[in-house]
Parts: sequence; structure tokens; C-alpha cells
Amino acid sequence: MYSAKDQLVKALALYFDAPKGNKASAAWATKYMEQEMRYLGFDSKQMAKLMMPQYWEHQVDQQIDAVFVDDSVDVQTLEKSCPRVDGLWIEVLRMTVSTSSVRYVTEDVTIGGKRHTNGNVVINPRRQLHFDESVFGKSPLVFDPARFLTKNNLEQSRSWKPFGRGIYMYPGRFIAKRTTCMFIALVLRRLDIKLAYPQRFPKGHDKTLDLGVFAPDQDLILCLTRMSTN
Repeated sequence: MYSAKDQLVKALALYFDAPKGNKASAAWATKYMEQEMRYLGFDSKQMAKLMMPQYWEHQVDQQIDAVFVDDSVDVQTLEKSCPRVDGLWIEVLRMTVSTSSVRYVTEDVTIGGKRHTNGNVVINPRRQLHFDESVFGKSPLVFDPARFLTKNNLEQSRSWKPFGRGIYMYPGRFIAKRTTCMFIALVLRRLDIKLAYPQRFPKGHDKTLDLGVFAPDQDLILCLTRMSTN
């Protein structure tokens, strides 16, 4: 069975394979992008994969609209009926969390050819676990908002540790998720968001240890405009 994402790619590929006369009512932007991609030599499947994120975003917008009642967020609906939003939250955590666990050596021991003596401190970064190809697939460095929706039980994997594990698991993880997703819902509902000027997307400082998520190497300057309520 195809995943939801694969079904969308397949449908878009069929669209691009259709005769030009059957696509007269398509949006101008879609026609223009198809024209440019064909000029660059893309085939139907490649064009479908490039277009898919835009339709995926539309599905997120639809789910966001459904969680509002009288311009207030219905928290129960947000938490239980928005798998696209949930998938975004989890994938962002996987890509950006940079926490570590710390253990004290209580007796001399050799692990992997390295000698650890009593009293030393061992720091174990968790970030590397989130890029294990055997767990998260062949493209772990690629941001995929459908990753946790199309692969079963990834959140139960021992390689998934955004909030720690066992008795040390962060107790505020549920509040963190709820407040973040509520903020995202309110922003997408009430504000029109554009780049203030052409700029690259920030990269993370992933070479150092951080307390939570790694810091970006630069700001992303946005232009926010209040949407009309009419």
C-alpha cells in the first residue's frame, strides 16, 4: 500500500503526464512551474516530488483551520486530529535536538579501545542517534514531514531520544508540544508570512553541545502581516 505522501506524488505525476489541453483550468503558478521544470529536463515523477511539499502544506493549513472554534484553539482537536502538524513537530525535533546524557565513571573500564578511569565524566550526544539510516531510512539528513506518519513505531525506537529516556525523560515534554503547536496554529491562522528579503535558510551549529535544540548560525528575517478577518 502506498503511503499518503507516495499517493500524492503519484497523483501529481499523473497530472503532469496528462495532455496540455486537459490542464487549462490549472493555477497560473502550477503551469509556470511545470513549464520551467520541463525546460530543465525534469520528468513527471521528478516534477511531482518537487511540487508535493506545496500540497502537503495545503493539507496542514486545512487541519489548522479545523482546530479553531470562534478564533480560539480547540486543544483536543489539535492534539488528536492533526497528524500533519504532529509529523512536522516530531521531524523538527529529530533534525534539531542536540542534547546529551552525562555519566560519571565509577570504576576503570575500557570501551571501544578507549580507557575510562574512575572519576572521569562521559558525555554521550544523542543527536547522532536521530540520523541512523537503519532506523530512519536512507535519507536521514533530509527533512521529511511525513517520516513519522509513514513508518510505524519510530517514536518507540531506542534511537529516538529528543527528551531523554527512562527516569531521566523530560517531564515537561507534553506542555512543550502543546504550547508549540498552539503557537504554530495561531501564527498560521492569523498572520501572512513572507521573507523580508531574499536570504538563505539558517543552518544549525551542530558541532557543539547544547542544552536543547542547536542554535541557528543566523536569523531569518520575516515580514508578518495580520490577516483580514473578513
